[in-house]
Amino acid sequence: DRARAAFAARSPRMSLEHARALVAQADALGLVHPTLDALRGCVRAGSAWLREAKRLSSSGGGSSAIAGLAALGLPAPGAPAPVTHARTTQRLSALIVEAERIPLHLPELDALQALRRRSAEWVARVDLALAPGQPVPAAGIGRDELHALLGDYDSKIGVAHDDAARLRRAVARLDWISSTEALMSASPPPTLATVAAAAKAARKLDIVQHTPRAAQLVTLVARAEAIEARARTALANRSPAGSARRLLGEATDLPITLEFVPRLRAAADAADAFAERAAPCLLYTSPSPRDGLL
Repeated sequence: DRARAAFAARSPRMSLEHARALVAQADALGLVHPTLDALRGCVRAGSAWLREAKRLSSSGGGSSAIAGLAALGLPAPGAPAPVTHARTTQRLSALIVEAERIPLHLPELDALQALRRRSAEWVARVDLALAPGQPVPAAGIGRDELHALLGDYDSKIGVAHDDAARLRRAVARLDWISSTEALMSASPPPTLATVAAAAKAARKLDIVQHTPRAAQLVTLVARAEAIEARARTALANRSPAGSARRLLGEATDLPITLEFVPRLRAAADAADAFAERAAPCLLYTSPSPRDGLL
């Protein structure tokens, strides 16, 4: 048995096609032999493996290594990787283990093993790029590095990875930081609606607790909304001009364009102008003309 195992280890495996041909010849001759039964079992196992592989694919394929990749729905060399199918690394590994147990030569096996190696190397690179347990990349890792990783995933990895979604989320977070910095340095300042949308995106990306800019933006939006609510009340209730001026001061301190500011300023200016005109007639009355209503 040991000698037979050593010989088998040194000898090249028979191809599935050759094994099928031998079984067909033996059947045609009406041969009955234990070796034939074993060979028939190998053919059944190899055929079942290929059927299972093709079941996962979206297109057919032949028996060569490259055609075998197509049959699995995996990328041939130089071809873009199909990433729309729910093929997982676990299933890929299972197929490789199954193929290694079949004592036949399956050209597709080498390609699958190479893909598994590329996949493992890519996952290791992702783990280095993304800080464990943090919603932002590790220190020193920028958008270019993450986009390069995504490019390698799309072009070289043909199986679905949870890490791909994790990586895309990290890219989205960096994109948020970059776009928000540009937004808040724009002239004229962005509107409250635009900044509120950015704050909402920060919450969705779960970076408010980990990114100072996101936390500042959330606080800024809350403050602006509170001032806006007070301004609307002041305009509706014709509050004293002094209150309007105070609200204007608070509003202009914010790096946001607030739509109510022109109306509030116009109302306050009109109240001040009226007070100036009415002042000679109200020298001996109270309240002060400066406290006129909007």
